[in-house]
Amino acid sequence: MLPAMPVLELVDETFVAAEATAVAAAVRDPLRWVEWWPDLVLTPFMDRGGLGIRWSAAGPAWVGSVELWLEAVGDG
Repeated sequence: MLPAMPVLELVDETFVAAEATAVAAAVRDPLRWVEWWPDLVLTPFMDRGGLGIRWSAAGPAWVGSVELWLEAVGDG
């Protein structure tokens, strides 16, 4: 029997004062993924277009998923 994997759930709410379409384009650019998470191999499994993206993630320290949820609020 394999030992149970530890569970980590991290939430960060960041406000970006930019057009939603510009932020969505940056999030969908695979070159950015390597820049933001250089130690992870990311495989998209849910592309929500202008609303964000989810990836399966694997790296030397952990395996799991990464999600960026985009939501227009006020002027950002």
